[in-house]
Amino acid sequence: MESKCVVPCIISIAVLLFIGIGHAGVLVEDFEYLDPNDFTWTEHNGNAAITLVPSDSNDFRQVMKYEYWCGTDPYFTEAFTIFSEAQDWSMYDTFGMWVKGRTSLQSLEDMYVVIYTSPDPNDSMTHANLAPLGAARFYKVTQLPNWTYWRADIDYQFEPLTHVWGIGIGMMPVSYGHGIVQIDNLTVSSTGLGGVIDDFETYTDANDLLLNVTPGTANCTIALEDAEVFNGNHAMKVQYNNGVNPWWTKVTFSKNVRHLGYNWNAMGYTTLTMHFKVTDPEGYLRLSLFDKGGSNKASYTYNGGSRLAVGDWTRWDIDLRSVLVTNPKALDEIARVDIQFQPLDYGVGVVYVDDIYVNVCGLRADLCDQNCLVHLPDFAVLASQWGRTDCAAPDYCMGADLLIENERDGKVDIADAAILISEWLKCEMLYEDDCPF
Repeated sequence: MESKCVVPCIISIAVLLFIGIGHAGVLVEDFEYLDPNDFTWTEHNGNAAITLVPSDSNDFRQVMKYEYWCGTDPYFTEAFTIFSEAQDWSMYDTFGMWVKGRTSLQSLEDMYVVIYTSPDPNDSMTHANLAPLGAARFYKVTQLPNWTYWRADIDYQFEPLTHVWGIGIGMMPVSYGHGIVQIDNLTVSSTGLGGVIDDFETYTDANDLLLNVTPGTANCTIALEDAEVFNGNHAMKVQYNNGVNPWWTKVTFSKNVRHLGYNWNAMGYTTLTMHFKVTDPEGYLRLSLFDKGGSNKASYTYNGGSRLAVGDWTRWDIDLRSVLVTNPKALDEIARVDIQFQPLDYGVGVVYVDDIYVNVCGLRADLCDQNCLVHLPDFAVLASQWGRTDCAAPDYCMGADLLIENERDGKVDIADAAILISEWLKCEMLYEDDCPF
C-alpha cells in the first residue's frame, strides 16, 4: 500500500469504529436554591453548621458556608447529601469544586471529599445507608484566602462509580481549631474541564447584570436579553456607537474571571469560547486579556480583523496558547476579559453575546482550530502533512507531528494517525450540548 493511501484507509475504519464522543462533565451542585427548603445537605456529626449564603465573589449567587469546630468530639466533621436516584459517574475521572478558607491563622484543618454508594437504597435513606467508594483530601484548605479550584482524580482512587448515591464534604483535624470555609460548584468531568466567564443565566434584570459586567466605554450600553439567546434563557445585548469618543467600544468581565484561577497556564486552559450574533454590524471584534494591574497580556482578533457581518449565532473558539510563542508568561496572571468592537466605519452597532467560557482541552489531535474536538478538519491537517520527515519547532508540521510519550519524532506517519484514530470524534467542551455529534 502506498503511503498516501494509509491515512484515508485508516480514517475510513475510524469513522466506522469510533462513532462517539467524550463527556465534558456534570454539574453536581451549585447551591443555587430559590427555595431554601430544597437545600438537601445535612451536617452529620454535630460539630459543624452549614448554611446557604450570598456569594462574595464566586461564579454564581449562593455558596455553602461551612462552619466547623474540630476541637469538639468527634473532631472531624462532615456535611453530606443523598441523591434522589443513583448516578453513573463511570465515564468521569475528575472531581472538582471551588473552595475558599475564611478562618484564623490558628486553624490548619484539611478538607476531604467522599463519594458514596448504598448497599441498601430506599426512599428514606440516611447516612447509615451509605458506603464510601473512596475519598480525597485537600490539605490546609482553611488557609486559602481566595477562591481556589480543587481537582481530585477519581479514576483510580475510587471504586467503580456506576451507582453513586451521595457525596460528603468534611474537615479533618490538624490543629483542632474552629473556622469557616465556603464551597461552590461541585462537578465531575472527564479531562475536558474549564470554567464559565458568563452565561448570563443568573441575572434577573439589567441592573443585576451591571453589578457583574461593565460597559468599559461611555459609548455603549448593555442589557439583559431574553429573545435573542444562544442557549438558556438570557444573553447580553450590546449597543455601541464608534462615531463618538473614544471611537471604539469595550465590555469588561472581571468578577467571574477572578475565579478561574488567575494563572491560566497553570490551570491548563487552552481554549476560550464565546458566542455572538450581529444584527447591526460596525467594526471588527477583538477579545483581550488583562492582569490584576490592568496591563494587556494578550489579544485575539476574530476572523483576521474582518468587518462584522449580519448573521445567525456564531461560535468563536480562541486558541489561548497562540500568544505563548512570543510571550510564554502571557497567561500567567489573568484577572479581566474585555470584548472590544474596534472601528471601521465609525458608526453604530448591535451585537448579542452569550455563553463565554474557557476549556481545558487535552486532545492531542485537535489540530485545526483548537476547539476541543477531533473531527474532519483535524484529519485534513494531518493528511496535508502526511509523510513529512522534517517537522521541527515552532509548528512541527502544523502540529501534525503529535506528542508521543511527551516527545515528537519529527515525522508525520502511522504513529500520529493512530493517535488521531484513538481520539476520533472525542469532544471535551465544557458544555456537552456544544458537542456537534
